[in-house]
Amino acid sequence: MKKFLKVLYFAVIILIALFLYNYLTGNSLFDFNLDFIGVPSYQEEVITAYDTENESTVAFEKLYYSQLDEDEKKIYDKVYFAIKDHKDSVKIYQKVDSSDLFNIVGFVLAENPELFWTNGACSVDSRGRLTFEYIYTAEEAEALQKQIDESTRDIIAKANAVSGEYEKALMLFDYITQTTAYNDNAVENLSAYPYVSNISGPFLYHSAVCSGYSKAYQYLLSKCGLNAETVYGTATTSDGNVDHAWTLQYLEGNYYYTDVTWSDSFENTDLSENVSHVYFCLTGDEMLKTHTLENKVTYPECTAKKANYFVKEGLYFTSYNKSEIHKSIKSQFEKENYFIQLKFENAEDYRKATESLIKNGGIYPILLELDPFAKHIRNDTLLYSEGDDENVLTLIFDKKN
Repeated sequence: MKKFLKVLYFAVIILIALFLYNYLTGNSLFDFNLDFIGVPSYQEEVITAYDTENESTVAFEKLYYSQLDEDEKKIYDKVYFAIKDHKDSVKIYQKVDSSDLFNIVGFVLAENPELFWTNGACSVDSRGRLTFEYIYTAEEAEALQKQIDESTRDIIAKANAVSGEYEKALMLFDYITQTTAYNDNAVENLSAYPYVSNISGPFLYHSAVCSGYSKAYQYLLSKCGLNAETVYGTATTSDGNVDHAWTLQYLEGNYYYTDVTWSDSFENTDLSENVSHVYFCLTGDEMLKTHTLENKVTYPECTAKKANYFVKEGLYFTSYNKSEIHKSIKSQFEKENYFIQLKFENAEDYRKATESLIKNGGIYPILLELDPFAKHIRNDTLLYSEGDDENVLTLIFDKKN
């Protein structure tokens, strides 16, 4: 018996020595990993928790998580649950470059906008311990989550009362655009406005930059049983190429790109009540005219057009047809929509429409026919905006009060 106890004591000492070696050096003589014991799988807890009766859920694959290898998924699991539980740090035992590790942290936050209490700032030491920085304490985050729940309750209920996926997504898209303003000041000093990059910005402060817009839209979609990811890259603007974030969403069985930020183009103007739908559910070819994706993962093909706003609303033209354009404008006017956008499949037909309606004054006979006594709009004038990159002509009727 004494001999057995000596052997047992010796084994315990060896195990303790191994664990200490692992912790102090960051190396592993054997695959002992205490931090993984009891850590649930993101795949099991989050991905399979979706409502499997939803068509968009069944076929949807998590963009980032699904492309990781098994060791990387274990790291993702640890990072996700550590941030979710507001842990100060977590030990990463898998051998991984710090840049790849930080990429995984970014993937976690891109797929889980509900983790709004960190913007991803973290550091890793030579022993593989990853330490997080939080913009809110656990207590603050809990209090803010209650405020977010209160702020989003009505729009979520309203969207869930709508049966169609397209209708839900459009309602949520319009809501984010109409209730959020782009924070230009934060672009140069994000540390002074930590909320603008996460969902607390749009929902609590009604202020955001691109990642805040995208994550808020993604968050609402998920609450309504629809799937989306925030994606990153650059966008071409008048100032050149700038870092940017937008949305990859899955709707009615197909993937689309949506940029809520760029649709909020009329804020701080007299037209701020209007929502531009130029960047709602685009194909990859359409979006990548002005946007470039980062190359950290492979993206699904976005080729469908059936959930595009213009296609759905009868405002998409494969050729220049004056009578069809007239009919579409009339249909929108009868719905009391005085902000009308027309999209053309190719640049030549877009040019013809712009020349005919605007430069040659072809829109004014239409206005006179729609409202001959000018009861609803001024029928002798209108505002318009040209979108050469997107082949979209925007007509803004001068609505009477």
